[in-house]
Amino acid sequence: VTQENETLQERERDFRERVEVLQAERERLDHQHSSAVTELKLALENVENEKNEQNKTLEDERETLKEVRSELMLREKEITSLSSERDDHVTQTEKLQDQVAKLEESKRATATLYNTVKELEN
Repeated sequence: VTQENETLQERERDFRERVEVLQAERERLDHQHSSAVTELKLALENVENEKNEQNKTLEDERETLKEVRSELMLREKEITSLSSERDDHVTQTEKLQDQVAKLEESKRATATLYNTVKELEN
């Protein structure tokens, strides 16, 4: 019985030691798990922050593009207006050149007529 008792006590001691080892291992794994979860949460937060920053940058770039597009449309209207003015000036210049040519022809005709009158007077 004593031998049996000692064997039981020894087995109980071994069992308790194994329980302690398993509890220590469990605590270590719990700590590892907790650290891993914390790291993952931080990584996720960093990714979320980076995504938000990129979205902000994209929104800023969209606004800039809208402003540039608006400015380009204004410039296009100015160019169209200036082009139209230039066409009007070209047309006016051509008309004025025609009038100058007619006046010069009229001047020549007048000079010819004047010379003819002078010859007739002589």
